[in-house]
Amino acid sequence: MKKLGFSISALLLLSSLGNSASAAPTVTIQKTNYPIIINDVERHYEQSPVSYNDFTLIPLRGVFEDVGADVKYDSATKKITVVNGSNSVTITIGSNTAFVNGKPISLEITPQVIDGSTMVPLRFVTESLGSSVEWDAKNKTISIRTEKAQEVIDLTDSNVS
Repeated sequence: MKKLGFSISALLLLSSLGNSASAAPTVTIQKTNYPIIINDVERHYEQSPVSYNDFTLIPLRGVFEDVGADVKYDSATKKITVVNGSNSVTITIGSNTAFVNGKPISLEITPQVIDGSTMVPLRFVTESLGSSVEWDAKNKTISIRTEKAQEVIDLTDSNVS
């Protein structure tokens, strides 16, 4: 009887371990061909944006240099610092905490290295630098407009009567 009780307990334990392992979240990475348009100019990068568990990640260096930001990477700490004007964003690969102008911000998704490129959450980082981001679902296009471009448009619009 003791052996039967032990066997049932062992089976229950193994079955619960199996259930918890199967309950682990699955990660889905899907490469996309979404064009990235920055200030009305379509840009192309070695690494296309990816869809990562319903978030869009973009290649960090190319995109942020194209919006006029300075990008520095410290390979020892895996820390990336992006500076654009008076705004700065510091992120670390694999960490869900970023720093915007020195203030900690929790990220819903961590920066990832995918196919050798550092990929970062599109909306968080671009908006942290004062840019706006739009997703055109119909045309599957990512549009980024920097503050400087917005100022030029605003000046142009105010001069039109």
